[in-house]
Amino acid sequence: MLKSKSLLEEKVKELKLTSIGLHVFGHNTIAINLYQKMGFDFTNHIMKKELV
Repeated sequence: MLKSKSLLEEKVKELKLTSIGLHVFGHNTIAINLYQKMGFDFTNHIMKKELV
């Protein structure tokens, strides 16, 4: 995973981009913890209410 991260970040910088974004479902705490360890920060929370 770390090698993939390095390659991705290298490519993003090469393209002169300044950030990488991703979507993680709120219930996926394993992924959230992993991405936070990789340096990703929360930028927003999206909430919804199902109307039945």
